[in-house]
Amino acid sequence: MENLKKNRKIYISVAVVVLAALIMIVVHKIYDRNRTFDSYKVEYTMEISDGVDNEFYPYKTGVLKYSSDGMAYIDGGKEIWNQGFEIKNPVMDICGDYVAIAEEDSNDINIYNASGEAYKVSASYPVKNLEVSRQGVVAAVLADETANYIEVIAKDGTQIAIGRTVLQGDGYPVDISISEDATKVAASYLAVTSGEIQSKIVFYNYSEVGKNETDRIVGGFNDFEDSLIPDIEFINENTVAAIGDNIITIYSIDETPSEVARIKVKNEIQSVVYDDKYIALIVKNDESGKNMLQVYDLTGKKVLSQEEEFAYSGIKMSDGNIIMYNDTECKVVSVAGVTKFKYNFTMGITSIVPVSGEEFIFISGKNVQKILLN
Repeated sequence: MENLKKNRKIYISVAVVVLAALIMIVVHKIYDRNRTFDSYKVEYTMEISDGVDNEFYPYKTGVLKYSSDGMAYIDGGKEIWNQGFEIKNPVMDICGDYVAIAEEDSNDINIYNASGEAYKVSASYPVKNLEVSRQGVVAAVLADETANYIEVIAKDGTQIAIGRTVLQGDGYPVDISISEDATKVAASYLAVTSGEIQSKIVFYNYSEVGKNETDRIVGGFNDFEDSLIPDIEFINENTVAAIGDNIITIYSIDETPSEVARIKVKNEIQSVVYDDKYIALIVKNDESGKNMLQVYDLTGKKVLSQEEEFAYSGIKMSDGNIIMYNDTECKVVSVAGVTKFKYNFTMGITSIVPVSGEEFIFISGKNVQKILLN
C-alpha cells in the first residue's frame, strides 16, 4: 500500500510538470502572436549592384537576387554563390535547398542547390511552367504545336514520368504543384467539355500508391461551375489549395485526395497569400469600398475578418504574419488581427523578404538590410 501511495505521488508530480510545460507553451504562443514592436535594429547591410530587372526571393536564411544575366545567393551580409546565365523570360521555383529556373519556351532547366552546385536537365518539349521539390525533382508543364505535357524529371536528368494532354478532352494544364517529397503532383486544367470551358483539378501519385493507376492519376475534381482555377499549391506536404477567382478549395492528399473545405468569396479577391498553416485573403468590400483582411486555417475555418486600409503594393505571409508594404511603409499583422509592427521608413522599399516572424530582409535601391524587430 505504501508503494502504491508513493507511485501515485510520482504520477501526480509528473502530470503537474507536464501540465505546467503545456501551459507555458500555450502562453508563449499567445505572447508571440500578440507581441507588438515599435522599432528595429539592423543586423547587417550589404551593398548590391543596381539593376532595373533585379528581383528577390526568400531562400534559406537569406535571399536570392535574380536578374536576366544571373542569380546570386546573399546571406549574412555576403554573397554565398553566384551563377551567371542569360534568361530573359524566366519560369522559376524554390523549395528547400533547390532552385529550378528555365527560359520560357526552351527545353533547358537549370537546378541549383544551397552550395551553388548546378545541374542541367533537358525537358522533352519547351517549358511553360515548373516547380521543384526538396529533392531537386522538377515537375514541368511543356507544350509543342499539337499538345501539352506534364513531365517529372530528377536532377540527374532521369525522366520519372510524362503525360500528354489536349484541350479538347483532357485540357490545358494551367498550373502545377509538386509535393516537397516529390511523390505527389497536383495540376489545374482548363478543358473544353461539350463546347464549354471548365476547370478541373487532377492529382498524381508517383509512389507505390499510384503505380497501378492509369497515368498515375489517383483522383480529380471538376465541380467548379463557372470559376477559373489559375493557381494550385501544396501548402504543406499533404495539403493542397486550389485558388480561383472567387473560390478557394482545400484538399488533403496522403495517398488519394479528398476535399476538406470550400471557401466561396462573394466579392473580388485582391490578393491571396499563405504559409503552411493559414491562407489570407485581401477582399474588396463593395459596401464600404474598403478592403477586408480574411484569414482561414487549413480546415476552411475563418479565424479573422477585419477591415484593412493599408495601401500596399506588395504582400507576403510567413509564420502566421501578413506582411504588407509600399514604397515607404511596412505593416505586419498577425492571424489574430494584431498589428505587430507598423513603420514609416526614410529609405525607399523595393521589396521585403520575411526570414522569420521577427526577422526581415529589406531591399532598398542598392542595399540589402537584414532587420530584427524590437
